[in-house]
Amino acid sequence: MQAVPSHFASLDAAQKDPVRKCSRCRVKRDRETPEMLEKYQTCLSCREKRKIESRAVKDTLPNLFTDFHDFLERIKFNQAIDILEHNFRGPAPIEFRRFAPEEVTLEIFQVTSKMLVQAYMDPLMNATGFKFPVRDYHKGGSKTKKISFMFICSQDSSRQRKSRSEHKRSVPNKLKVERCESKITLSYDLTDGMVMIYYNHKHHAPYDWKKIPSDNAYPDLSQLGRLIQKETENANEAQAQAQAQAAVELAARTVAYRQPTNTGSSSGSTGEVLPEDMANLLQLSSYLPESHQGHSHGSNSKSESNVDDELKKQDSQASGFIDNIDHELIRESIPK
Repeated sequence: MQAVPSHFASLDAAQKDPVRKCSRCRVKRDRETPEMLEKYQTCLSCREKRKIESRAVKDTLPNLFTDFHDFLERIKFNQAIDILEHNFRGPAPIEFRRFAPEEVTLEIFQVTSKMLVQAYMDPLMNATGFKFPVRDYHKGGSKTKKISFMFICSQDSSRQRKSRSEHKRSVPNKLKVERCESKITLSYDLTDGMVMIYYNHKHHAPYDWKKIPSDNAYPDLSQLGRLIQKETENANEAQAQAQAQAAVELAARTVAYRQPTNTGSSSGSTGEVLPEDMANLLQLSSYLPESHQGHSHGSNSKSESNVDDELKKQDSQASGFIDNIDHELIRESIPK
């Protein structure tokens, strides 16, 4: 009868064979030192494959500029020499507001795109003498909040769009006569305000075109910044108007005009403000925007008078006459 090998038999075999095996590839580790056998569970070959080598720090991009004026000083010689793979990277001026991702709207994309073209591409075209129309444009979506442009030289024949017709163009574009391999990209991040420009263009003689008038290399960015500031002011004004309208509606619900039921007797008071209305009046006073509250007695009287006039107008339309309510008492009841 054959004996069944036991667990002790396998242990004895392991003790007889002191050569350890790799826990990954199961190869015998007979060429390693005892220190390595104690320290590692895998063989030398597996460790070399999985070893994470320290990578050297990448060098900066070739021809990288961090100052836009220096970048313009370099590429302005493009009529005489080739300017290939030149890059600019830097923060946008303070007039370009930084936005949180949830604040970015379609209008902000449109306004910022115009600002970028005026702030960067117009000085670039004035410095080089070449005309670079927009070939491609992309704006960010729900996740990324970036704007990217691609510009090409107006004389670049290699970038000419193909005709949609099967026949050749009947009237060829006589301006596109150069194979200058033009490609200028402009990208901007709305969240951190970083601008990146890639410039690649071979030299040739430019044709005459009316340059954008400018006293200096940069346009007046203060006007550009006011575009976004105006959008913010319009939003604040709309919010203030909505608060004022809500305040008038709250006043109409708070101060209940008790009209007489008949000509002989009256079931309501003649202008008395009930105690339960005081809480609503306090809420009304705090709900009004600052432009309606004011800081002086004259401004308070003006805003309270507007509320009274609105209440009288609504009441006269509903009942046909104005109750003899003591409006001065209501004004005194509203906290200053």
